[in-house]
Amino acid sequence: MVESCVTNMKWMITAIRKADAKAKIVILAPSDINLVTMDNINVRKKYNENTKHSLYELEVKYKQLAKEEHIHFISLLHAVLKQNYADGLHPNFDGQKEIANVVWKGLNKFF
Repeated sequence: MVESCVTNMKWMITAIRKADAKAKIVILAPSDINLVTMDNINVRKKYNENTKHSLYELEVKYKQLAKEEHIHFISLLHAVLKQNYADGLHPNFDGQKEIANVVWKGLNKFF
């Protein structure tokens, strides 16, 4: 899963650069999940420790890709407090605000 995400991200970076060579690109690593509060439907969909491990691996790979491609990187992996997941997978309103704050700070740092 991780390698296909990285491959897709490389493809998107190339497509963006073809469309606009001066585009400013930022890769965002996804937020974590909360296995303790994961609801049954997401458990049945197999969101589990393997998913969590993949998210951590993806953060590393996206950070490496950003460095290789000379673009910016913002990690959301630790942006959301554990209690701010609506269903263990998706951030609730407060979690979305936490993500917005991290993205806003990152963008202001870069631009």
